[in-house]
Amino acid sequence: MFDPLPVIALIVSVGSLGFTIFKGRYDQITGIKPALVFVYDYKSGWQIENIGAGPALNIVVAKKAGGLRSPARGWIEPVRIPPLKKDGALSIHWDPHNNTDGLGAIYDEMWARPYTTTCGRDLNTIRRGRHLSTWNEPQIKAEWTLRKSLEF
Repeated sequence: MFDPLPVIALIVSVGSLGFTIFKGRYDQITGIKPALVFVYDYKSGWQIENIGAGPALNIVVAKKAGGLRSPARGWIEPVRIPPLKKDGALSIHWDPHNNTDGLGAIYDEMWARPYTTTCGRDLNTIRRGRHLSTWNEPQIKAEWTLRKSLEF
């Protein structure tokens, strides 16, 4: 007579192994994933904040003239900013009170997986991959060159 108990035990074991591998991979990604958002303050203007679990690297912030739904132009005026640690923030001091254009950022997490955040009409959207324009390095301005006064 056939005993189904060993077969069931084998299926449960293989299923548990698969779930453990999937869960470990998921935890590895979410444990270090940055999440950049744009936040507006009436006094200081726009800033970009990292509300994720890990550092954001190779960040480029750009704007879209006329807002996110504007078909007229692509992403313009890219600015590279320093990395943002978990709970880190940086003021968009070069265009602090611009409420007519959309804002976007492309960035990497520590294992070089790319992400994109876009913001328009106070709606932040985070997606995997690079979804802004592609620029050559000379087209990207450095944030520190746009500061009105450098304080050390």
